[in-house]
Amino acid sequence: ACLMLALTGREPDPSGRAWQLAVQAAVLFAIDPVGLGGVRLRAHAGPVRDTWLALLRGLLPGRPWLRVPLSVTDERLLGGLDLPATLAAGRPVAQRGLLAEADGGVLLLAMAERLPASNAARIVQALDRREVAPERDGLQERLPARFGVVALDEGLPDDDGVPDALCDRFAFDIDLRAVSPQVALGDDLQMMTSGSTDLDAARERCGATVLPPQVLEALCGAAFTLGVPSLRAPLLALAAARASAALDGNDECSDDDARIAASLVLAPRATRLPPQEQAGEADEA
Repeated sequence: ACLMLALTGREPDPSGRAWQLAVQAAVLFAIDPVGLGGVRLRAHAGPVRDTWLALLRGLLPGRPWLRVPLSVTDERLLGGLDLPATLAAGRPVAQRGLLAEADGGVLLLAMAERLPASNAARIVQALDRREVAPERDGLQERLPARFGVVALDEGLPDDDGVPDALCDRFAFDIDLRAVSPQVALGDDLQMMTSGSTDLDAARERCGATVLPPQVLEALCGAAFTLGVPSLRAPLLALAAARASAALDGNDECSDDDARIAASLVLAPRATRLPPQEQAGEADEA
C-alpha cells in the first residue's frame, strides 16, 4: 500500500523510492520510446522535473527532442505546403510538421493537462499509425512519425488532466510531486547517462526478446488482480518487460522483468489492492 501511495504522490517520499522508480522508467523508455508510447510526468516546474528531463534527454543522445507549445496550430503539428519551396520547384512541396520531425525521438507536450482535444486526437492517431498524413493544400503524402511522448502535467485536482486517450497509450505515469530536490539532485546524471553503448545494444536486442508464456500470464493476471481497466496496459507492461530484459543483456524475459514491468506500468493504474494485501491489512486491524 505504501508503494502505491508513493507512486501516486499522496504522501512525501523521503526514502527516494518514487525517484528510483522514475529513473528506472526513464531508462526503459529510452530503450523503446515507440513501443512504450509515452510518459505522463506529474510534477511542478522546478529542479526535480528538470533533473528527470535532463536524465532522459541524456539517455537519448542525437535523437529529436521537440517541445509542442499549447497553442500549436494544425499546420505546425501535421505539416502542410512549403510555399517558398513550392514556388521554386513548380510543384507542391510538403513541409514537415512537429509529428514528422519527432520521428525517432521524443515529443514533449507542455502543459498537457490543457491540451486541446483536437491536438490530442492528432497525436493519438500518429501514435497508433506511426505515421502522419497531412492531406491538405493538395498534398497526399505519408511521413514516418515513430516517437515517444512526454506529457508534462502540472494540473491541479480540479483540472481535467491529460486526455485519457493519450494516457491509455503511455506505459508510464510518473508522479514526482513527493520527491524532494535533495533526492533528485543527489544523483550523478553524467554517470547515469554514460552507458549509451549499453543502451544501443539493448535497443537492438529489445525487438527480438522472447516473452515466455508464464510472463504473459503473470502480467495479464496482475492487471486483472489490480483492477486495471485498460486493455492496452498489459501490452505496455509486456513492452516494459522486454526493455528490462534487453537492458540486462538477456534474450528472454524473466520473472524479475515481469515484476519490474508490473510495478512501473500496472501499479500506477491499480484501482484495488491485491487480495493478500487487503487480508494482511485486515489482520493488522
